Order: sequence, then structure tokens, then C-alpha cells
Amino acid sequence: MVTIKKAAELTGVPEHTLRAWERRYNLLEPSRSASGYRIYDEAALARITAMHELVEAGWAPRAAAVEVARLPVANGRIDPYAELLTAASELDAAAVARVIENRFDHGVFETVVDRWLMPALHQIGFDWSEGK
Repeated sequence: MVTIKKAAELTGVPEHTLRAWERRYNLLEPSRSASGYRIYDEAALARITAMHELVEAGWAPRAAAVEVARLPVANGRIDPYAELLTAASELDAAAVARVIENRFDHGVFETVVDRWLMPALHQIGFDWSEGK
């Protein structure tokens, strides 16, 4: 549990941007300390980090917030590949195509390929080699 100041330091997202994301997109719902300070938990930090990465990758903030809100948080992390990995492990070609199309619809081609698709394909290959 950290304050907004520490959350900004840890994620590289300015405090005023965190407040804006909370207000505009309902992306964050920090608890409050007894003195009224915003307090962020691990799940909130994961959402902030994911949102920041998507915006940096060229996503519109509103689209990034929708994407981050729908992704599950596990162990304080958001797995950006989870949906694709699940579809691939189920050999569901339509779901794989849908996930990939969604990513390309919301990001810059080169960024999506370099920062999402290639790492996801690497993970799929690793999982396959492990018999998953």
C-alpha cells in the first residue's frame, strides 16, 4: 500500500495524471488513509503500469482504460498475454484472430508487434515446449 506520491514514483505516471485517470475513466479506486490520502494497492499499481504502457504504445487513453479494466489482475500483475495464450492453448483460431485484431485496432502496428505480439509468441512457444 503506497501513497499517490509513491505510486507516481514507482510507475512513472505523474500524480495529476493518476487523479485524471481516476476521475475520467474510473480506472482506479484507491482507498483513503485516515487523513484522506489516496492509498494504492498492488492491483492498482498493476493497472497504472498497464495503462501507462498502452498509452505509451500509442493507444488512446479511453481505449487503454477499457482494455486495462477488462484484464484480470493476478498476484499484483496484469498479464497482457493471458487472453491470447488461453485462445492458443485451446486451439481456438477465431479467438486468436479476435485478440490479435483487437490489439492492432488500438495500437500502432510496429509497437504492437514489438511490444506485444512478439513477446506473446515467445511465451506461446515456451509454454508449448513445456507441454502446456
